[in-house]
Amino acid sequence: MLLTSLVPNAIPYFLRILAIRPAVREQQLLLGDDVPNVDILITTCNEDAQVVMDSVRAACVLDYPVDRYRVFVCDDGASTQLQNAVKTHAVQFPQLHYTTRTKTSVKDYKAGNLNHGLAHSASVDPLSFSWLPRL
Repeated sequence: MLLTSLVPNAIPYFLRILAIRPAVREQQLLLGDDVPNVDILITTCNEDAQVVMDSVRAACVLDYPVDRYRVFVCDDGASTQLQNAVKTHAVQFPQLHYTTRTKTSVKDYKAGNLNHGLAHSASVDPLSFSWLPRL
């Protein structure tokens, strides 16, 4: 009697144990400096400057060749405190940039901030693409 009530109740727990185990995958690492160029855009609007700067500092110390990535802080709130904090850190991290946009009557919020950041990143000195053929 005990066995007939215990086994059906134990089966779902046994199946969960089997499903929790993650698939074993080989970890892939980037070797050398032949890696793609990357722009990191951090969008913000009236968030606390210290919270944003935590993300900025984390992005600036990535284990990635410094000359192959840039970090853009896209501030929709036009915070002078955040701008000053970014400029202060840009001395130590030359890949760090700050941008803000003038808001129009069209409120496109986060997407507009991101589009402005993309346009701004295209206008800043481009990263060197060493893999492109020289013309």
